[in-house]
Amino acid sequence: MSGEGSASGPSTSGARISRRVAALALVALAWCLALELLLRIHNPLDLPQRGWRVVLPIGKRLVFENPRPSPKLQQQITVGYNSLGFRGEEPPQERSARFAILTMGGSTTHSARQSDGATWTDAMGRALAAEFSNLWINNAGMEGHSTFGHLFLLSQLVVELKPDLVLFLVGINDRARETEREFDAEIRLSEASAFHRLIAHSEVLATALVLLRRHRAQSLGLSHWEIDLASHPDFDVAREDRAAALAEHRGRYLAPYRGRLEQLIRTCEANGIEPVLVTQPALFGDGPDPSTGRDLGRLSTGETSASLEWAILELYNETTRSVARARGVFLIDLARELPKDSAYFYDWAHFSDAGAERVGAIVGRQLIPHLRGRPGVVGAAAPGAAAG
Repeated sequence: MSGEGSASGPSTSGARISRRVAALALVALAWCLALELLLRIHNPLDLPQRGWRVVLPIGKRLVFENPRPSPKLQQQITVGYNSLGFRGEEPPQERSARFAILTMGGSTTHSARQSDGATWTDAMGRALAAEFSNLWINNAGMEGHSTFGHLFLLSQLVVELKPDLVLFLVGINDRARETEREFDAEIRLSEASAFHRLIAHSEVLATALVLLRRHRAQSLGLSHWEIDLASHPDFDVAREDRAAALAEHRGRYLAPYRGRLEQLIRTCEANGIEPVLVTQPALFGDGPDPSTGRDLGRLSTGETSASLEWAILELYNETTRSVARARGVFLIDLARELPKDSAYFYDWAHFSDAGAERVGAIVGRQLIPHLRGRPGVVGAAAPGAAAG
């Protein structure tokens, strides 16, 4: 009798555990389905990308207060999107009468802390408008986008729009990013992996991925929180293995980055779009900050010094320069043109209002001679010229 009881005991216990696990799984599934339904009704986060599919905020208008008063940024910010989901004026009805320019990049192009009219794309437009009369310019920057996201946006949406010229401000979001798979210039959601197709159709998974990317951006110093250099801590540079960090980026990440840049160029050129590459400036670097006098190189960016962060970013900028030279693509070396001054940044990479104005002026100034005399570009009337 006791032998029978001991034989059946473990079996009964195992069955109870199996039933409990199954019940917990059903409860978890029910919660996930309920959360999925709630997020489909209202998701408080903008999801710019679901799997391989880019999702644009078509027609949205956001008004919000800056989290902290700042002399570098407007207190109330208005961000509006047109019928394309880009920032800027509506597309022209007579498309052939306008020379279309898009700016593409991550958060430093999207400019979430600049109101409509105050982004660097807007400042560039004002600089160009002094020389040309028939430009249509839109800001297609998206928070968190690297060249991965640019490839998605380009192949899924921009190619059909057929702008004449696209500027790509690239580099900072590509740090430590590897090739996830071979990209097809005409990628479609149906060709993506089962995992990314699932993300594309699940609000819960897409939201979790956005939160993960935001966490990654914060760890890289792209948090949208203003830093105060006057009281910012130093980093113990003696514990940095600078050579090993640079070697890892050279050996592991730069070749895939080069490949993505080349694919952006090939996709543009195959569709009659001129690509322009723009290197990524940042406050990371060496030497004194003109506004505070602090030695930038010794400041902490979290896990590294600002000196090492700049050396890493310059590896990507140099790759951008190299690709532009090899492919004969027009390059705007903004990383070298924009002074390292905290007056132009509110954190390590995002531009203050003054910085956005300065960036737009630099980019516009360099584009003007490049566009002069181009087919389809109409010069502005000289001041005082007779009408008609």
